[in-house]
Amino acid sequence: MWIIEHAEIMSKLVTRSGELLLGMLDESRALFSYSATLRDGRIVNDFDHPLRIRYTVNSLAGLQRAVASGDVQWDLAGNLENFLRLHLGEVTNPGDLGLLLSVLAVQQHDASDAVFRKMLDASPTNGRSTGLPLQEVAWILSGMAAYARHAKSNDAADAARTLFRHISDKYADHASGLACADDSSARRRFVSFGGTAYFVKSLYDYHDAFGDEEARARARASTLRVIALQGPRGEWPWFIDARRATVLDWYQVYTVHQSSMSMLFLLPALDAGLEEARSAIERSYRWIFGENELHAPMAQREPFFTYRSIRRKQKWERARRYGRSLALSAFHARAAHADPSTLTVNRECRSYELGWILYCWSGRNDFVDFTGLQLLPGR
Repeated sequence: MWIIEHAEIMSKLVTRSGELLLGMLDESRALFSYSATLRDGRIVNDFDHPLRIRYTVNSLAGLQRAVASGDVQWDLAGNLENFLRLHLGEVTNPGDLGLLLSVLAVQQHDASDAVFRKMLDASPTNGRSTGLPLQEVAWILSGMAAYARHAKSNDAADAARTLFRHISDKYADHASGLACADDSSARRRFVSFGGTAYFVKSLYDYHDAFGDEEARARARASTLRVIALQGPRGEWPWFIDARRATVLDWYQVYTVHQSSMSMLFLLPALDAGLEEARSAIERSYRWIFGENELHAPMAQREPFFTYRSIRRKQKWERARRYGRSLALSAFHARAAHADPSTLTVNRECRSYELGWILYCWSGRNDFVDFTGLQLLPGR
Protein backbone atom coordinates (compact mmCIF):
# COMPACT_ATOMS: atom_id res chain seq x y z
CA MET A 1 0.00 0.00 0.00
CA TRP A 2 1.23 3.50 -0.62
CA ILE A 3 0.55 6.81 1.07
CA ILE A 4 0.46 10.02 -0.91
CA GLU A 5 1.58 13.01 1.16
CA HIS A 6 1.57 16.79 0.85
CA ALA A 7 -1.29 16.75 -1.63
CA GLU A 8 -1.71 20.49 -1.29
CA ILE A 9 1.66 21.15 -2.99
CA MET A 10 1.80 18.12 -5.28
CA SER A 11 0.76 17.82 -8.87
CA LYS A 12 -2.87 16.69 -8.89
CA LEU A 13 -2.12 14.85 -12.11
CA VAL A 14 0.54 12.78 -10.37
CA THR A 15 -1.63 12.25 -7.29
CA ARG A 16 -4.70 11.10 -9.17
CA SER A 17 -2.73 9.03 -11.67
CA GLY A 18 -0.96 7.31 -8.78
CA GLU A 19 -4.24 6.53 -7.07
CA LEU A 20 -5.69 5.12 -10.28
CA LEU A 21 -2.57 3.03 -10.90
CA LEU A 22 -2.88 1.61 -7.37
CA GLY A 23 -6.34 0.43 -8.31
CA MET A 24 -4.79 -1.52 -11.18
CA LEU A 25 -2.32 -3.42 -8.96
CA ASP A 26 -2.63 -7.02 -7.74
CA GLU A 27 -0.11 -7.01 -4.88
CA SER A 28 -0.30 -10.75 -4.34
CA ARG A 29 0.78 -11.35 -7.95
CA ALA A 30 3.10 -8.31 -8.10
CA LEU A 31 1.44 -7.28 -11.35
CA PHE A 32 -0.31 -4.25 -12.78
CA SER A 33 -3.21 -4.97 -15.09
CA TYR A 34 -3.11 -5.00 -18.85
CA SER A 35 -6.35 -3.05 -19.15
CA ALA A 36 -9.02 -1.51 -16.96
CA THR A 37 -12.54 -0.18 -17.48
CA LEU A 38 -15.01 1.56 -15.19
CA ARG A 39 -18.26 -0.21 -14.37
CA ASP A 40 -20.65 1.56 -12.03
CA GLY A 41 -17.75 3.63 -10.75
CA ARG A 42 -15.56 0.59 -9.98
CA ILE A 43 -12.35 -0.43 -11.73
CA VAL A 44 -12.53 -3.78 -13.53
CA ASN A 45 -9.07 -5.12 -14.38
CA ASP A 46 -7.74 -7.62 -16.91
CA PHE A 47 -4.62 -9.41 -15.67
CA ASP A 48 -4.60 -12.17 -18.29
CA HIS A 49 -2.93 -10.57 -21.31
CA PRO A 50 0.82 -11.38 -21.73
CA LEU A 51 1.58 -7.64 -22.01
CA ARG A 52 0.86 -7.35 -18.28
CA ILE A 53 4.58 -8.09 -17.77
CA ARG A 54 5.72 -5.16 -19.96
CA TYR A 55 3.10 -2.88 -18.47
CA THR A 56 4.19 -3.78 -14.94
CA VAL A 57 7.83 -2.90 -15.72
CA ASN A 58 6.59 0.37 -17.24
CA SER A 59 4.51 1.11 -14.15
CA LEU A 60 7.49 0.41 -11.90
CA ALA A 61 9.59 2.86 -13.91
CA GLY A 62 6.99 5.56 -13.35
CA LEU A 63 6.63 4.80 -9.66
CA GLN A 64 10.40 4.90 -9.26
CA ARG A 65 10.38 8.50 -10.52
CA ALA A 66 7.43 9.40 -8.29
CA VAL A 67 9.06 7.91 -5.19
CA ALA A 68 12.41 9.56 -5.95
CA SER A 69 10.77 12.97 -6.36
CA GLY A 70 8.93 12.62 -3.05
CA ASP A 71 5.52 12.78 -4.70
CA VAL A 72 4.68 9.22 -3.62
CA GLN A 73 5.66 7.13 -0.62
CA TRP A 74 5.53 3.47 -1.62
CA ASP A 75 7.58 0.38 -0.93
CA LEU A 76 9.24 0.37 -4.33
CA ALA A 77 12.09 -1.90 -3.22
CA GLY A 78 9.77 -4.51 -1.73
CA ASN A 79 7.37 -4.55 -4.64
CA LEU A 80 10.23 -4.66 -7.16
CA GLU A 81 11.71 -7.60 -5.27
CA ASN A 82 8.39 -9.45 -5.41
CA PHE A 83 8.13 -8.83 -9.15
CA LEU A 84 11.64 -10.14 -9.76
CA ARG A 85 11.03 -13.20 -7.59
CA LEU A 86 7.80 -14.11 -9.36
CA HIS A 87 8.32 -12.89 -12.91
CA LEU A 88 11.96 -12.23 -13.84
CA GLY A 89 12.02 -15.40 -15.94
CA GLU A 90 9.04 -14.12 -17.93
CA VAL A 91 10.89 -10.98 -19.04
CA THR A 92 12.37 -12.26 -22.30
CA ASN A 93 11.65 -9.54 -24.85
CA PRO A 94 14.90 -7.58 -25.46
CA GLY A 95 13.14 -4.22 -25.22
CA ASP A 96 11.41 -5.19 -21.98
CA LEU A 97 14.79 -6.23 -20.60
CA GLY A 98 16.12 -2.80 -21.56
CA LEU A 99 13.32 -1.02 -19.73
CA LEU A 100 13.77 -3.29 -16.71
CA LEU A 101 17.52 -2.65 -16.78
CA SER A 102 16.85 1.09 -16.60
CA VAL A 103 14.82 0.55 -13.43
CA LEU A 104 17.36 -1.81 -11.88
CA ALA A 105 20.30 0.46 -12.75
CA VAL A 106 18.72 3.47 -11.06
CA GLN A 107 17.85 1.24 -8.10
CA GLN A 108 21.43 -0.14 -8.09
CA HIS A 109 19.95 -3.62 -7.82
CA ASP A 110 22.11 -6.75 -7.72
CA ALA A 111 20.16 -8.25 -10.65
CA SER A 112 21.33 -5.51 -13.01
CA ASP A 113 24.34 -7.37 -14.39
CA ALA A 114 22.41 -10.58 -15.12
CA VAL A 115 19.66 -8.63 -16.90
CA PHE A 116 22.28 -6.69 -18.88
CA ARG A 117 23.96 -9.93 -20.03
CA LYS A 118 20.64 -11.49 -20.97
CA MET A 119 19.64 -8.41 -22.96
CA LEU A 120 23.05 -8.20 -24.63
CA ASP A 121 22.63 -11.65 -26.17
CA ALA A 122 19.64 -10.43 -28.18
CA SER A 123 20.99 -6.97 -29.02
CA PRO A 124 22.33 -5.87 -32.44
CA THR A 125 25.71 -4.90 -31.01
CA ASN A 126 27.89 -6.74 -33.52
CA GLY A 127 26.64 -4.97 -36.62
CA ARG A 128 24.18 -7.67 -37.61
CA SER A 129 20.58 -6.89 -38.56
CA THR A 130 18.12 -8.46 -36.18
CA GLY A 131 14.76 -7.14 -37.34
CA LEU A 132 14.10 -5.79 -33.85
CA PRO A 133 11.41 -3.09 -33.83
CA LEU A 134 12.53 0.48 -33.25
CA GLN A 135 10.81 0.60 -29.86
CA GLU A 136 12.85 -2.35 -28.62
CA VAL A 137 16.27 -1.09 -29.77
CA ALA A 138 15.44 2.31 -28.26
CA TRP A 139 14.60 0.71 -24.90
CA ILE A 140 17.81 -1.36 -25.11
CA LEU A 141 19.88 1.76 -25.76
CA SER A 142 18.23 3.61 -22.87
CA GLY A 143 18.83 0.60 -20.59
CA MET A 144 22.49 0.36 -21.57
CA ALA A 145 22.95 4.08 -21.03
CA ALA A 146 21.35 3.91 -17.59
CA TYR A 147 23.42 0.91 -16.56
CA ALA A 148 26.66 2.48 -17.81
CA ARG A 149 25.82 5.69 -15.96
CA HIS A 150 24.71 4.29 -12.61
CA ALA A 151 26.88 1.17 -12.37
CA LYS A 152 29.94 2.69 -14.04
CA SER A 153 29.95 -0.34 -16.35
CA ASN A 154 32.55 -0.18 -19.11
CA ASP A 155 30.94 -3.17 -20.83
CA ALA A 156 27.62 -1.34 -20.96
CA ALA A 157 29.29 1.82 -22.22
CA ASP A 158 31.01 -0.09 -25.04
CA ALA A 159 27.79 -1.90 -25.95
CA ALA A 160 25.81 1.35 -25.90
CA ARG A 161 28.27 3.05 -28.25
CA THR A 162 28.13 0.11 -30.65
CA LEU A 163 24.34 0.07 -30.57
CA PHE A 164 24.17 3.84 -31.09
CA ARG A 165 26.25 3.43 -34.24
CA HIS A 166 24.03 0.56 -35.40
CA ILE A 167 20.91 2.65 -34.91
CA SER A 168 22.53 5.57 -36.72
CA ASP A 169 23.56 3.34 -39.63
CA LYS A 170 20.61 0.98 -39.93
CA TYR A 171 17.55 2.72 -38.43
CA ALA A 172 17.98 6.48 -38.79
CA ASP A 173 16.92 8.25 -41.96
CA HIS A 174 19.45 11.05 -42.18
CA ALA A 175 17.40 13.06 -44.67
CA SER A 176 14.22 13.17 -42.58
CA GLY A 177 15.77 13.08 -39.09
CA LEU A 178 13.40 10.28 -38.10
CA ALA A 179 14.02 6.56 -37.66
CA CYS A 180 12.55 3.56 -39.45
CA ALA A 181 10.48 0.83 -37.84
CA ASP A 182 13.24 -1.81 -38.03
CA ASP A 183 16.58 -2.49 -39.69
CA SER A 184 15.63 -4.99 -42.36
CA SER A 185 11.98 -5.38 -43.44
CA ALA A 186 10.32 -4.06 -46.58
CA ARG A 187 7.86 -2.04 -44.47
CA ARG A 188 10.57 -0.39 -42.38
CA ARG A 189 9.69 3.15 -43.50
CA PHE A 190 6.24 2.82 -41.87
CA VAL A 191 6.82 3.67 -38.21
CA SER A 192 4.51 4.33 -35.27
CA PHE A 193 4.53 7.45 -33.16
CA GLY A 194 5.35 5.29 -30.16
CA GLY A 195 8.51 3.92 -31.76
CA THR A 196 9.46 7.44 -32.81
CA ALA A 197 8.98 8.82 -29.30
CA TYR A 198 11.12 6.10 -27.72
CA PHE A 199 13.80 6.61 -30.37
CA VAL A 200 14.14 10.33 -29.64
CA LYS A 201 14.05 9.66 -25.88
CA SER A 202 16.91 7.17 -26.27
CA LEU A 203 19.01 9.85 -28.02
CA TYR A 204 18.53 12.18 -25.05
CA ASP A 205 19.34 9.31 -22.65
CA TYR A 206 22.50 8.47 -24.58
CA HIS A 207 23.63 12.10 -24.55
CA ASP A 208 22.94 12.40 -20.82
CA ALA A 209 25.03 9.30 -20.12
CA PHE A 210 28.01 10.04 -22.35
CA GLY A 211 27.84 13.73 -23.31
CA ASP A 212 27.82 12.71 -26.96
CA GLU A 213 27.26 15.82 -29.09
CA GLU A 214 26.17 13.86 -32.15
CA ALA A 215 23.35 12.32 -30.10
CA ARG A 216 22.37 15.76 -28.77
CA ALA A 217 22.25 17.23 -32.28
CA ARG A 218 20.25 14.25 -33.58
CA ALA A 219 17.83 14.49 -30.66
CA ARG A 220 17.25 18.18 -31.27
CA ALA A 221 16.76 17.75 -35.03
CA SER A 222 14.45 14.77 -34.54
CA THR A 223 12.39 16.66 -31.96
CA LEU A 224 11.86 19.53 -34.37
CA ARG A 225 10.89 17.10 -37.13
CA VAL A 226 8.33 15.38 -34.92
CA ILE A 227 6.91 18.70 -33.73
CA ALA A 228 6.31 19.55 -37.41
CA LEU A 229 4.04 16.47 -37.62
CA GLN A 230 1.74 17.61 -34.79
CA GLY A 231 -1.84 18.06 -35.96
CA PRO A 232 -3.97 21.23 -35.97
CA ARG A 233 -5.57 20.37 -32.61
CA GLY A 234 -2.32 19.27 -30.99
CA GLU A 235 -2.82 15.60 -31.84
CA TRP A 236 0.07 13.25 -32.59
CA PRO A 237 -0.32 10.91 -35.57
CA TRP A 238 -0.31 7.17 -35.08
CA PHE A 239 1.46 6.14 -38.31
CA ILE A 240 4.31 7.95 -40.08
CA ASP A 241 6.36 7.58 -43.26
CA ALA A 242 9.84 7.98 -41.78
CA ARG A 243 11.50 8.50 -45.14
CA ARG A 244 9.26 11.38 -46.19
CA ALA A 245 8.44 12.61 -42.67
CA THR A 246 4.72 12.67 -43.46
CA VAL A 247 1.61 11.39 -41.71
CA LEU A 248 0.13 8.18 -43.14
CA ASP A 249 -2.67 7.74 -40.59
CA TRP A 250 -3.82 9.88 -37.68
CA TYR A 251 -5.82 7.19 -35.85
CA GLN A 252 -5.95 5.99 -33.27
CA VAL A 253 -5.01 9.21 -31.50
CA TYR A 254 -3.87 7.97 -28.10
CA THR A 255 -4.23 9.90 -24.87
CA VAL A 256 -0.92 8.47 -23.63
CA HIS A 257 0.82 10.08 -26.61
CA GLN A 258 -0.72 13.42 -25.68
CA SER A 259 -0.12 13.23 -21.93
CA SER A 260 3.27 11.61 -21.63
CA MET A 261 4.91 9.68 -24.47
CA SER A 262 5.44 12.89 -26.43
CA MET A 263 6.77 14.37 -23.18
CA LEU A 264 9.51 11.73 -23.11
CA PHE A 265 11.31 13.90 -25.65
CA LEU A 266 9.53 17.26 -25.47
CA LEU A 267 10.29 17.89 -21.80
CA PRO A 268 14.03 17.02 -22.16
CA ALA A 269 14.09 19.22 -25.27
CA LEU A 270 12.53 22.13 -23.39
CA ASP A 271 14.90 21.62 -20.46
CA ALA A 272 17.77 21.77 -22.96
CA GLY A 273 16.57 25.14 -24.24
CA LEU A 274 14.45 24.20 -27.26
CA GLU A 275 11.62 26.73 -26.87
CA GLU A 276 9.66 25.28 -29.79
CA ALA A 277 8.80 22.39 -27.48
CA ARG A 278 6.76 24.60 -25.15
CA SER A 279 3.80 25.26 -27.42
CA ALA A 280 3.87 21.63 -28.64
CA ILE A 281 3.53 20.49 -25.02
CA GLU A 282 0.64 22.86 -24.31
CA ARG A 283 -1.22 21.93 -27.49
CA SER A 284 -0.63 18.25 -26.78
CA TYR A 285 -2.26 18.20 -23.36
CA ARG A 286 -5.09 20.56 -24.30
CA TRP A 287 -6.27 17.85 -26.71
CA ILE A 288 -7.00 15.73 -23.61
CA PHE A 289 -9.28 18.41 -22.18
CA GLY A 290 -11.55 18.38 -25.22
CA GLU A 291 -9.74 20.34 -27.92
CA ASN A 292 -10.10 17.38 -30.29
CA GLU A 293 -12.37 16.35 -33.17
CA LEU A 294 -15.08 15.07 -30.84
CA HIS A 295 -14.81 17.93 -28.33
CA ALA A 296 -14.62 15.07 -25.82
CA PRO A 297 -12.65 15.22 -22.56
CA MET A 298 -10.35 12.19 -22.42
CA ALA A 299 -10.38 12.09 -18.61
CA GLN A 300 -13.05 12.40 -15.95
CA ARG A 301 -12.76 13.85 -12.48
CA GLU A 302 -14.76 11.57 -10.15
CA PRO A 303 -13.66 8.88 -10.05
CA PHE A 304 -10.52 9.96 -11.88
CA PHE A 305 -10.07 7.90 -15.02
CA THR A 306 -8.35 8.44 -18.35
CA TYR A 307 -9.66 7.17 -21.68
CA ARG A 308 -7.34 5.40 -24.06
CA SER A 309 -7.96 6.98 -27.48
CA ILE A 310 -10.12 8.41 -30.20
CA ARG A 311 -10.46 5.76 -32.88
CA ARG A 312 -12.36 4.91 -36.01
CA LYS A 313 -15.63 2.96 -35.81
CA GLN A 314 -14.44 0.07 -37.97
CA LYS A 315 -13.15 -3.48 -37.88
CA TRP A 316 -9.78 -4.75 -39.12
CA GLU A 317 -8.12 -1.54 -38.05
CA ARG A 318 -4.51 -2.71 -38.52
CA ALA A 319 -5.07 -4.18 -42.00
CA ARG A 320 -6.95 -1.09 -43.16
CA ARG A 321 -4.21 1.17 -41.79
CA TYR A 322 -1.54 -0.64 -43.78
CA GLY A 323 -3.69 -0.53 -46.90
CA ARG A 324 -4.22 3.22 -46.60
CA SER A 325 -0.56 3.77 -45.82
CA LEU A 326 0.66 1.83 -48.84
CA ALA A 327 -1.66 3.80 -51.11
CA LEU A 328 -0.70 7.18 -49.65
CA SER A 329 2.99 6.34 -49.80
CA ALA A 330 2.75 5.19 -53.43
CA PHE A 331 1.10 8.46 -54.48
CA HIS A 332 3.20 10.68 -52.15
CA ALA A 333 0.00 11.82 -50.47
CA ARG A 334 -0.73 12.79 -46.87
CA ALA A 335 -3.36 11.42 -44.53
CA ALA A 336 -6.57 13.36 -43.98
CA HIS A 337 -8.49 13.64 -40.73
CA ALA A 338 -11.64 11.54 -40.50
CA ASP A 339 -15.16 12.88 -40.29
CA PRO A 340 -16.04 13.12 -36.58
CA SER A 341 -19.15 11.03 -37.17
CA THR A 342 -16.89 8.06 -37.98
CA LEU A 343 -14.93 8.36 -34.71
CA THR A 344 -15.54 7.21 -31.14
CA VAL A 345 -13.85 7.31 -27.74
CA ASN A 346 -12.18 4.13 -26.49
CA ARG A 347 -13.00 4.21 -22.76
CA GLU A 348 -10.47 1.70 -21.47
CA CYS A 349 -7.25 2.59 -19.65
CA ARG A 350 -3.96 0.68 -19.49
CA SER A 351 -1.55 0.74 -16.59
CA TYR A 352 1.52 1.74 -18.62
CA GLU A 353 -0.26 4.94 -19.63
CA LEU A 354 -0.29 6.00 -15.98
CA GLY A 355 3.27 4.77 -15.54
CA TRP A 356 4.48 7.17 -18.23
CA ILE A 357 2.51 10.04 -16.66
CA LEU A 358 4.32 9.45 -13.36
CA TYR A 359 7.64 9.06 -15.16
CA CYS A 360 7.32 12.35 -17.06
CA TRP A 361 5.55 14.63 -14.62
CA SER A 362 6.72 13.60 -11.13
CA GLY A 363 8.65 16.42 -9.51
CA ARG A 364 7.77 19.05 -12.11
CA ASN A 365 6.19 22.35 -11.14
CA ASP A 366 5.59 23.82 -14.59
CA PHE A 367 2.53 23.61 -16.87
CA VAL A 368 0.26 23.84 -13.83
CA ASP A 369 -2.93 24.11 -15.87
CA PHE A 370 -2.26 20.48 -16.84
CA THR A 371 -0.48 19.08 -13.80
CA GLY A 372 -3.03 20.82 -11.57
CA LEU A 373 -5.89 19.45 -13.70
CA GLN A 374 -7.31 22.96 -13.73
CA LEU A 375 -8.96 22.40 -17.10
CA LEU A 376 -10.45 19.03 -16.23
CA PRO A 377 -14.25 19.12 -16.65
CA GLY A 378 -16.19 18.21 -13.53
CA ARG A 379 -18.44 15.23 -13.12
